[in-house]
Amino acid sequence: MIAKQLKDLPEVFVPFETTRVDGGEVIYRNGEIDCGLSHAELLSEYSYIVSEPPHAADYALDKKVFFAERYGGDGLLNNGGGGRCGFDGRFHSKGIGPNPLVGIRPPDSYGNSHANGFLSLNTAVYESIWAEIIHLALPYGAVRTVAIIDLRVEFEEPDERHPRGLLVRMPAVRPAHFIRAIYYKEKKFDELSEDAKRVKAAVNKLVAFLPQSSLTQPSESLTERLGTGLDELAKRYARQFAVARAKRIFHQSISASNVTLEGAWMDLAGATAFSERMWWEGFTVGQFTTEYLPALGSIQEMGYYLGKYKVVSPEAAQTMVDTALASFSNEYEVTLSLYTAVSAGFPLSLLEDVVADRLFLEFSTCLSAVLAFDTFEVISLHTTAGWQGYEYWAARLYIQLLKNKSTDVVQDFSWACSDVALVRKMVESYDRLFELLFSKAQSFEVRYNHFVAYMAMNITRLNRRAFVLELAPLRQKIAAVNRADPDAYPRLFNQAVSAATLAFCDERDFTTVFWASGKTIIRFNALDGRFYIENESGMQMHANGLHELDLPADVINDAVAFYADVEALLNA
Repeated sequence: MIAKQLKDLPEVFVPFETTRVDGGEVIYRNGEIDCGLSHAELLSEYSYIVSEPPHAADYALDKKVFFAERYGGDGLLNNGGGGRCGFDGRFHSKGIGPNPLVGIRPPDSYGNSHANGFLSLNTAVYESIWAEIIHLALPYGAVRTVAIIDLRVEFEEPDERHPRGLLVRMPAVRPAHFIRAIYYKEKKFDELSEDAKRVKAAVNKLVAFLPQSSLTQPSESLTERLGTGLDELAKRYARQFAVARAKRIFHQSISASNVTLEGAWMDLAGATAFSERMWWEGFTVGQFTTEYLPALGSIQEMGYYLGKYKVVSPEAAQTMVDTALASFSNEYEVTLSLYTAVSAGFPLSLLEDVVADRLFLEFSTCLSAVLAFDTFEVISLHTTAGWQGYEYWAARLYIQLLKNKSTDVVQDFSWACSDVALVRKMVESYDRLFELLFSKAQSFEVRYNHFVAYMAMNITRLNRRAFVLELAPLRQKIAAVNRADPDAYPRLFNQAVSAATLAFCDERDFTTVFWASGKTIIRFNALDGRFYIENESGMQMHANGLHELDLPADVINDAVAFYADVEALLNA
């Protein structure tokens, strides 16, 4: 059974009128989403704002009705839902202006874009880039942008002026649609407020919007379907957040309104690669490692309203929630262990077969104990061949474990952990897991030197970050874009997504990403030890050696520079 979509939840919609604005321009269009609209049609359908424009001569008087979405949860202040978004039945328009759900606030609060309803063009670009990054990096991805419109006007906030944009994105159903907006001030015309009526009506439909596992049977009762749906949602959140933690991807503002009922993330204006470089006063690592807590809270709140409005009994609702939270805990630990081992270089396709094996559990336990000493620091790296970026503390640990196993040089791990017994157990368990997984790889005729090279590539790329994946450098690049250059934003998207492809993409069986440049991806296949080119047209060409590939010299040189420090392992 396919879950229903946002358009199937009219209980949350509030209509409002907008006015078309002329002079805008589509500065980004997602080529991977077939929206069925040309550039001109996108402008015609989505260049609308709430308030009357300041210069009437510059604007047409076309009107269009959009719908605001009523939802609740934390992080809304006193709004009744999304205060700067409109939905027309097809896509969202973010930055459209203050809609009817903006709560009453003091006049000086309107310098905040959530109150004035505006969206900075630069923020729209940043959020859209990270939606593409998370789409390729995490199991359930992100709510993706369809297009970005530059309105060619500016707006002022207390400390600076911003170019104004509109972000046109895919619609999504969120846990917040089924949760009260408790701080939203409204009149009660009878025993229930309008917001309470919205939740009562919506939560009665919740079962149709929850994800269902392959085990769900059509003959199940409503209580059973709700239970399996909440359980599946909890497992999806577990996988999404565990992989994010292993890959060090930080959303920064998780709430019931910026996760979806499919497991995806949305509203990504603060998303970034995590490290100690982005800490602020009062920040603790726990804010990153337990970022999933508000998502779990949304499951608890949906359960509460299922009981409150008698969709099921309160006792049945609590049982569902307890089961879902237990499933989250189990799935999170397994997935985190799995993807931490992937960061250590082991092939995901082989690890998935041994997650319950004693050897895997022993290694995961030891590695977790050693990684407790990791302070999430990154090292500013300049390889001997010229690549520049950041490398995580754990990269050195993983490379030394591989060298200790695959070469005759005994490695010193005292820098990572002073507990000699723990280090010995880690090394021994690593060696045993390596032997187990290589024996499985041998059944596919993978040679030892290709297996080692494959692991060295994955260790290197998964534990390094290009500067463009850091919050401040990417924001600086966006702010410096020449808006008169029609190719400037697409180039920046390509640069960031290429860096993310290298840093975050999981391998395909025994084929892994070796390098990414624009629309070209170089892959290494451990089955035959060859390099393959995958380009925009989907064509593949292979070569026995990297320098035999039909690619520009600078692309080859950049790839060589990136792996310069592990060259001996690649050529073992």
